Amino acid sequence: MDLSGTFGTDSPLIGMVHLAPLPGAPRYDGSRQTIRGEAFTDALTLVEGGFDGLLVENYGDTPYYPEEVPAHVVAKLAATARELAVATDVPLGIKSCETTQKRRCRLPRLLVARSSA
Repeated sequence: MDLSGTFGTDSPLIGMVHLAPLPGAPRYDGSRQTIRGEAFTDALTLVEGGFDGLLVENYGDTPYYPEEVPAHVVAKLAATARELAVATDVPLGIKSCETTQKRRCRLPRLLVARSSA
């Protein structure tokens, strides 16, 4: 991977955006707006602080899914990441957390994207 071409530096600083528990997770509080708001606050703070890219993950979904990451989790991760990519204009990755070694997630383990919007 050409780090300089992707991030503008050979040694990028990547900030983590840990999403609050998503719908279906045991600790989900019922507020999708809270998830979105916290993600935006974290992402904008990281970018304003000089981070070169972001990595978004469903860290709040503990305990993680034992067999397969459900489609609704993948959809929420992707939708939130898309919004953050447009709002921040830095390269963004997605990491889904699960406990299985089978890695049957519907999302690549790491996806890097840059918004063109």
